[in-house]
Amino acid sequence: MKLLSLLLALTLSPALVASVVTMGFGEFPPFVFPDGKSGIEIEITQAALAHTGHKLVPIVLPMARLPTAYLGQKIDSIMSDVGNKNLVQDGYYGDVSVIYQNVFITLKKRKILIKTPKDLDGLTVIGYIGAGTRYPLWLDKVISTGSYIEKNQQELQILQLLQGRVDVVLSDRDIFKYYYIQTKKNTKAVFSDFVFHPVLKEDPLDFRPVFRSKQVRDDFNSGLRHIKRSGGYQAIFNKYLQE
Repeated sequence: MKLLSLLLALTLSPALVASVVTMGFGEFPPFVFPDGKSGIEIEITQAALAHTGHKLVPIVLPMARLPTAYLGQKIDSIMSDVGNKNLVQDGYYGDVSVIYQNVFITLKKRKILIKTPKDLDGLTVIGYIGAGTRYPLWLDKVISTGSYIEKNQQELQILQLLQGRVDVVLSDRDIFKYYYIQTKKNTKAVFSDFVFHPVLKEDPLDFRPVFRSKQVRDDFNSGLRHIKRSGGYQAIFNKYLQE
């Protein structure tokens, strides 16, 4: 009887069910860098899975290809459902590890106040590719007047704001902070204080990772709670976002 109990305990041991987990990520420095080896979200996921013995193998793909890769069984998990709710029919949602928080950003010295879409009237706005379709309530009028442009080069967005070529930047808060630090290191531009206008509402459920294995999902959730309690979670953010 004791031998049977021992065998059962060993069979159910997390160390024995640990695995290599491939996860698809979209490229979003500083959350995910194109080399697939670094980034806030990669390191958080890696640390959470490692807590229960799993090894993360990040696969960086264009966002549009992530659902196809998951549904085609080419990866075990995906950083989010990317708006495709069908993914969870063949998997399980994990807890949210990172929330992308888009904000409007202006120069403090301009004293621009943004609380409603009307506050963008007469202003030139630069956003990332696809932002115009994501926030029609805020951007449709700006687009219709020709006062809106989209570029993914975050350094360019920052420089254009500093040079007064645009009035407002639309970006994720932490992505902007990261590129602000990098731009400050690499250019001789004159820098000013910025104001963040957090008026865009994000649904945290949009950022849940999807795992094909329920066990791996549970292990990830457990590991994520652990690194948040231990301080490892915040340490990863600080590594990329502190000057």
